[in-house]
Amino acid sequence: MKKWIVASVILTLLSLPITASQTHKPGEVVVKFVNSYRGSLDFELRDGNLYSGIADLDRILSERGFENFEILISDYDYLRKVDCGLDMIFIFRSNSDKDAVESLEDFIKLPYIEFAELNYAADFFKSPSVTGWEPFYTPNDPYFSNQWFLGKINAPDAWDVFVGNHNSIVGVVDDGCEKDHADLNPNYITGYDYVNNDNDPTPPTTADNHGTHCSGLAAGATNNGIGIAAASHNVGLIGVRTYYLSQCAQGIYFCSQNNASVISMSWGPGSSQIYAALVDAHDNYDVICIGAAGNDNVSTPHYPAAYDNVVAVASSGSGDLKSTFSNYGSWVDLAAPGEGMYSTVPFGTYDYMDGTSMACPLTAGLAGLVRVLAPTISADSTKELLKAGCDPMTMDPYYNSGQLGSGRINVYRTIGKAGFTDFKVLSTQVEGPGGSFHILPGQQGTVEIVLECDTAFNSAASIQITASSPSPAITFTDSISDFGNANPGDTVSNTSDPIEFMVSSSATVQFVEMDFLISSNPDPMKNSFSVQFTAGGIPGILIVNGDINSNYIDKYTAPLDNLSQIYDVWNRQTDGPVGTLINDYSMVIWFSGDATATDSVLSSQDISDLSSYINAGKDLFITGQNIAEYLGGNSFSTDYLHVNWIQNLSTPSLQSITGSIFDPLMIATAGGLPANQTSRDVIGAVNGGADAFKYYNTTHIGAVTYFQGAGKVVFFGFGFEAIHPTGPFAPPDSVLKRILDWFETGVEENPVLVGPDIRELFLAVHGNNIFSSQVLFSADVPDEEEASVYVFDVTGRIVKTLASGLTHGSHRISWDGKDERGNNVSGGNYVVRMIGRRAFSSSRVLLVR
Repeated sequence: MKKWIVASVILTLLSLPITASQTHKPGEVVVKFVNSYRGSLDFELRDGNLYSGIADLDRILSERGFENFEILISDYDYLRKVDCGLDMIFIFRSNSDKDAVESLEDFIKLPYIEFAELNYAADFFKSPSVTGWEPFYTPNDPYFSNQWFLGKINAPDAWDVFVGNHNSIVGVVDDGCEKDHADLNPNYITGYDYVNNDNDPTPPTTADNHGTHCSGLAAGATNNGIGIAAASHNVGLIGVRTYYLSQCAQGIYFCSQNNASVISMSWGPGSSQIYAALVDAHDNYDVICIGAAGNDNVSTPHYPAAYDNVVAVASSGSGDLKSTFSNYGSWVDLAAPGEGMYSTVPFGTYDYMDGTSMACPLTAGLAGLVRVLAPTISADSTKELLKAGCDPMTMDPYYNSGQLGSGRINVYRTIGKAGFTDFKVLSTQVEGPGGSFHILPGQQGTVEIVLECDTAFNSAASIQITASSPSPAITFTDSISDFGNANPGDTVSNTSDPIEFMVSSSATVQFVEMDFLISSNPDPMKNSFSVQFTAGGIPGILIVNGDINSNYIDKYTAPLDNLSQIYDVWNRQTDGPVGTLINDYSMVIWFSGDATATDSVLSSQDISDLSSYINAGKDLFITGQNIAEYLGGNSFSTDYLHVNWIQNLSTPSLQSITGSIFDPLMIATAGGLPANQTSRDVIGAVNGGADAFKYYNTTHIGAVTYFQGAGKVVFFGFGFEAIHPTGPFAPPDSVLKRILDWFETGVEENPVLVGPDIRELFLAVHGNNIFSSQVLFSADVPDEEEASVYVFDVTGRIVKTLASGLTHGSHRISWDGKDERGNNVSGGNYVVRMIGRRAFSSSRVLLVR
């Protein structure tokens, strides 16, 4: 059963996990009197002995040498909802530790004593530190890159929606808190040192670093341009320095009295006085208490984390698996990252630590953030929100057997559960008259949207979308759509109430941006999205996305955007065959992405559509691995694409064929993202096709072009999306520009203009590109441009800088075959590239030794 110690049996069971061999404060015994004795106890010291006026109690005090006492919480407010009797807990001090230990049995026999226990030292769960974690995202806190865990728990996504403030305060009861640390002081509210009995909880040495580290994880100053960030994003901080459990109990009460909404406890063990203080904090002050599960890799319940009114936190790593050191069991509520945790340490510095001690304050910070967002919800409701917001750890056997609670914390989901709903935009369909794909000047268009209420958040009522646009080409006739209500998982649409707009009668073909604002009750986590579509005519280019997962469309749209092209996009997997619509366009870019033969790289309908398109004299650029192999030399492959498949190849780089439209470009299809090329096609040009690219240092052809007076075809036996610019290898923009220029004119245009009429960067070999001692180049730089010229070897390494800071005009440059140090380089192929601010130009040379 979850957390099997309950109030009715607390007095008997709590002492079981504790043994006299544990560190305790010599000579001290903690004793709890029944609440009904309040006002009846009157201790005084006479002749070195402590007296109470109660005979059997005085006998124990005298025989065991007790000569002093302290009330745990002398100003306890017992008139609240639950009287936990913290003022009835006394700490008796004997001059003999042996007598103090042996007195426990004497005290507990008295009928008015609820419990008696030694004053044990708190065990602050310290573990060795590790480093080397990779960042997810970098805000303006310079060490955020060291905090892998904040990205793992989706803290940055949550901060886009909501951030914390001092309306919620996290109390860290530990071995100290450097209150003047630059990354803690902005959020520090108050604190106390129960070891030295003063109001400065700063630890005395750097060895006492545990509490300061926990404080940074719980409430480090965030987005302040200093040090680290915290999931709580600037909630308030109370720091309490303790050593013995009686001081921990006092610290818990101090936090409650100073308006803490959360208390973090990265220590153990439990005790009766700790339990009483936690009941008081939970029942009388509605504080949610968070406890570390412990670092012993056992399933035995560990206290105080295992109490019913505490959230027990285990530790997980970057792979969402239980940390090897972390405790586990049915008593654990959830897990949080606890490995390689970078945070504040004394004095003014930062370091890594491991442990459930780190997972605990990280979770406490999240609880603090929740209680800023929803200040009226109870501690118990906050606990349930933390659990409901967790991500499942399905790869972990401990989780799957119910021993890691609800899973690993997720800040974004938890904030959503606390006060938001959210939606997934499943589809946005923009149509012209009669469902047309195009909206011409003077025509009306509609926008139909399908939303799904996200299962990770709350139900939504009165869902509405309002549309707007910065484009003067459109005006709205109905900019508001109603979607009704939705429960998590429900799908809703505006089919019966679409967005309606008109395209200006004077509009020309252009991209139109439309922005949408979602409102609902409660508010959505992300309340806006945008779409871009063409209106005012039919663009010249259609991109057909044949990728099964639609992962790479931006690898095609981005170069077209950079080249100032207007285009439409058709998703083959979701929109079906293009059909006769394809004939509206003068150029088609068709790519298959990760599709394979079994995924229907090209269906029979696709082949029919493309055949009629090419017969009409239109231009096609088709690219992807497996296309040629799938077609297998059929008539469409040989008569329309003018290629025949030969084999697969793993060579990642290609060099252009001399005289082709790509000469002298080199391209690489590996080394960057996406790294999706697993089966590049080797092809042969047939029926008038011309070789365009070959795989580097081979005779194998990877790309073919075709043009004999009608439509032009470019076929890549690899994915254009994988082209990765580095060193001498061309960027995708340059490759695509060559294709578009050729489609437009039928010939390669690479004008060489000199003098004041220069329009673009141009670098060319002056004479023969095969040399043994010196080679000359002509370098032309246009107005308002500046360029440098470098020599690269075939690995992309810079061998020699030939010129820098070249400005407008024509220049002559030479290379003598030496590197930067003046040493002769080895014979072979080299690429000489002139790189400007906005463009580049390359030539290839062969050095013969």
